Amino acid sequence: MIISCTLLPNFDAGNDVQVFDMRLNLLRDSHGTIMGDSSSCFCLEGHACEILFYSSNSENGHGIIGGDNVDTNTRLRQRNDILRHPKCMDGQKRKVAFHTVYIYDILLSPFTRWDAARFLTIAVDPRARYPRINDGVQNPECLIQNIGDIDSKDTCHVVNGDDDDYRFTSSEQAHAFFPLFPLILRYLSLLLATLIPQSLLPPTYEALVVLSGVLWNVIAFTMSAVAFHNLTRSMLIHATKWREEAMDDVEFHRDVVRISNLATVLYCLNPANIFFVTCYSESTFSLFTFVGYYLFDKCQTCATRKGTFTRIGYLWCTTMSWMLASYTRSNGTLISAFIFLHLCGNILNYHWRNTICIKNFFLLIIKSCGTICVYSVSVFAVIAPMLLHDQRGIEMHCKNRYLQYKPHWCDFDVDDPHSKFSLYRYVQKAHWNVGFLNYWELKQIPNFLLAFPILFSSFTGVMYWIQKSWNEGFPDNLHGTARVSIGNILKWSFQALKKIEAAEHPSVLNKEDGPLYLMLAGSKTLAHYALLAGFACLGTFIAHVQISTRMICSACPAIYWFMTLILLRCEDRVHVGSKVVTDKVLVCYLLSFHVLSVIFHVNWLPWT
Repeated sequence: MIISCTLLPNFDAGNDVQVFDMRLNLLRDSHGTIMGDSSSCFCLEGHACEILFYSSNSENGHGIIGGDNVDTNTRLRQRNDILRHPKCMDGQKRKVAFHTVYIYDILLSPFTRWDAARFLTIAVDPRARYPRINDGVQNPECLIQNIGDIDSKDTCHVVNGDDDDYRFTSSEQAHAFFPLFPLILRYLSLLLATLIPQSLLPPTYEALVVLSGVLWNVIAFTMSAVAFHNLTRSMLIHATKWREEAMDDVEFHRDVVRISNLATVLYCLNPANIFFVTCYSESTFSLFTFVGYYLFDKCQTCATRKGTFTRIGYLWCTTMSWMLASYTRSNGTLISAFIFLHLCGNILNYHWRNTICIKNFFLLIIKSCGTICVYSVSVFAVIAPMLLHDQRGIEMHCKNRYLQYKPHWCDFDVDDPHSKFSLYRYVQKAHWNVGFLNYWELKQIPNFLLAFPILFSSFTGVMYWIQKSWNEGFPDNLHGTARVSIGNILKWSFQALKKIEAAEHPSVLNKEDGPLYLMLAGSKTLAHYALLAGFACLGTFIAHVQISTRMICSACPAIYWFMTLILLRCEDRVHVGSKVVTDKVLVCYLLSFHVLSVIFHVNWLPWT
């Protein structure tokens, strides 16, 4: 990335693309050449780093947090001054060697491209999500009521025309980026600034936030890979855990390790890898998502050994992990479908394992109601971050009594709990034209081609799972297939849901049962492949299709299991002829996307 960014020229991404300024260019001359040793301001007033200097500056009345004795008008005037004339919080600027600036500029610039600039801006500026008091108007103070003796009729007029289209653009677009990842970067950078001498840190707080983002993503990506490895290993072991002889089978454990390692390598080499390293939220989202999957698998397998309370404890830990994932990216709300499928499987198993009679009827009803309550709370907890984020955005824009002008969508009944208005959905639609088939245009054909490999792999994996499950559901039928009818589809659906929570797992100890890696598309993986189908459909029909690669690779273990299954089947020569080429195509796809992403993304060229 660094070599590509240094050697290749940067392309013009357009005026509507946000750029993150690390303020390292302040140490350049008019020709862009870095000067010799120069003075640098580490922290600007109004940025998150001002808390580091608050104790010393509060006595002199500096900063926008002037104490309880400062009235609201004074605070707003200070905020307005900061927006126009930010002051240095350092007091006396420090000398910075030119080679220090040069090194940090080269090392950190590649990690600030495209949407990374938005995450970094939100991390640096605590007020980035609030409506700017100078958006779309000449006089910034004209949006504030009752300040001084300013006559808004004489001094205020909108420069860009339509109030709603321009005045709140930055704050509305910031709402599309969920807060957990920027908060992690903000507090990690403050921790580094507190523990490490400033002489060893980057010369500006903005550059320190970028460095914190890179360090955190490396840590998060590593931990997510460990969680994914443990998830794969646990799933394969539990596929035969009811056969005690499997636990002492050395060859079995060797196969488990080999399959888990290969799947983890594919995850580390995924085609969206660059977004797991640069300052995007994919690594953080994958960490909490995969940890949740692993804990949920532990929850399923401990049910008969350690009792109900242990299982509920695992479920709550799982729910907390998925809540954090939902607070990182909006995609996390789709995990509620994962929980719902397992809830359906639980209910079906209660009734299939027990004969319906008067004696146990009420017991089954009580157990079913208890399971529904527990899982429903988990579903709501996973969805709650989206609702809270929406409500906070509405309060910032519609319930700020110091703003004279408000967005037009505040006229909707946003306070009505039954209102269907979603600020997040509105922002995606208004600013990025996200909606059903809205992206199906001729000019978007290059983006569809860019996303085609991951979408094709996803839909192929889902169809493979359906075919395998269908054949297992009708084993006595000729050639392992059955006539497609409504009755057979309903029968197969109930059987598949029942197996997802069945107490017995199919054994694959013997060669005639098939190799162990077939469990990567076994009955227990129904919810994972269902999520893979959901994310693939979301990327194809609703979202910007080019984000499908990083969206699927950060949320769906099933895509890596299917890739692993392809490689191992080709290795065992299960298929012959052209089918053997599949593994070569897959490897070429992964490697080519790695090379192209390094060239395209860091040089402001469109990428996934």
